[in-house]
Amino acid sequence: ERELTTGRHTVCDIHCTCCREVVGWLYIRAQDPRERYKEHKFILERSKVLGLDSRAPVSPLTSASLSSSSDVEDPFEMV
Repeated sequence: ERELTTGRHTVCDIHCTCCREVVGWLYIRAQDPRERYKEHKFILERSKVLGLDSRAPVSPLTSASLSSSSDVEDPFEMV
């Protein structure tokens, strides 16, 4: 359980499969019924997410950044 700005939540950390760094969290359960819409959704911290081809943080999503290739490993795969 973690106390966040919007109240107490049960969360699970999300790790990068390449470097094992924590890059965000998944909301498992919200204590406040008004916050239950967050359950089973996740937060990725933009400052901790790097682009596939660089070591710089990703830029805001564009159609070009959403294209994928089948031969590229998914660094955000849930383990």
